[in-house]
Amino acid sequence: MSTHRCFGGVLAASLLLACSASAAPVPVYDSTPSPLPGSFPSLGYEATSTDEFGDSVTLEAGGRALRSVVVVLTNWSCGNDYVPDADSWLPGRSGTEACETDEGAGFLHPITLNIYEVDHSGVDPALGPLFASKTIEAFVPFRPSWDPDLCYTGSPAGGLSPADDIPFGGTWYDPVLDACVHGYNAPISFDFSADGLTLPDEVVVAVEYDTSHHGNTPIGANGPYNSLNVGLVTEPPTVGEDSEPGTVYWDTTVGGWYCDGGVGGTDFLRRDAGCWFTGGVTGDPYTLAMSVNVAPTTIAIDLRPNNLNNQVNTGAKQLVPVAILGAEGFDPTAEVDIESIVAHGASPSSTRFDEEDVNGDGYLDLVVYFRARDFDDPSPEECDDPSAMFTLEGSLMSGGGFAGTDLVTWLGC
Repeated sequence: MSTHRCFGGVLAASLLLACSASAAPVPVYDSTPSPLPGSFPSLGYEATSTDEFGDSVTLEAGGRALRSVVVVLTNWSCGNDYVPDADSWLPGRSGTEACETDEGAGFLHPITLNIYEVDHSGVDPALGPLFASKTIEAFVPFRPSWDPDLCYTGSPAGGLSPADDIPFGGTWYDPVLDACVHGYNAPISFDFSADGLTLPDEVVVAVEYDTSHHGNTPIGANGPYNSLNVGLVTEPPTVGEDSEPGTVYWDTTVGGWYCDGGVGGTDFLRRDAGCWFTGGVTGDPYTLAMSVNVAPTTIAIDLRPNNLNNQVNTGAKQLVPVAILGAEGFDPTAEVDIESIVAHGASPSSTRFDEEDVNGDGYLDLVVYFRARDFDDPSPEECDDPSAMFTLEGSLMSGGGFAGTDLVTWLGC
């Protein structure tokens, strides 16, 4: 019996936000490989006189309530490259010395994530108005130390020893790539969940930060940020689409870096088309390594419909029905991917589901059944919480995710 449920148009906005916040975000664009390699090809801002760099992406069908954006930065700086000195950095190792990094070491640096609309009023797409912006003090881990056992010059993994790798100090071994590499990938997450933003279907996502000589406010002194790059991938995104493969948006002061040699202008973020491929103008297109994540579509559920309580005993041999409630414009029997459904670590029993109008509102509902013992054990806090929530999540056949919640009383704690 449902005493409290999440459904658009039924609950107040603050309650809807709480309901959607309880469910995991859903990617509507994702170009990040899994598992994440230790390093990517990357673009260095200091090395290429860059202030800002990004890409245009088309989001997969589904929700548009922005929750987060995660971009992968690739850092080439070692822990002993510089020595911290109050609010600045002093030179560390010489170029001939080995790269050394203490486990977990890194540095803090302000990183800005900008989201722009795309202007389609002309012959070619162009950068549109700024849609959203967020700056965080990001923790950037240093790249691992040189691995003398696996990454010596001539090693099977393609390593380089410090004497043959000036000024980088030798490579480290990445088991995902089964290769020795220089950079170190760092996913940086920007949380937009409290901003109440609804994304358009196509956006430009761009990253900006300051280095010694570049950015909106150049720092004017060397530091590990000079070796900080944005990660690039060549595999097609697994969710959503790269709007224009082989085209990026770039702000650099050097005209020669652009595909058109700077004819379209320099030192402002603009479309740069036609040469962002592994072979220059041919090959696989480069795109920014990132994901755009939204709140799942909020639906109504009814835990144990037609029952006087919402009690669930994870220690009992109990079959727990949960109704995904239909509504105007939403038919769960046709629109829900049943195999994707999960609640508290459990998938429904594959032997039974029902299609019926459990609440008598004239809309067909989908009832799925869980074995109580399959649920994750509730925490002591959940056991003692009279307003504990039962959350069911899944995917829609048309793309995107959904989530619904209902009150639950956990037993057998």
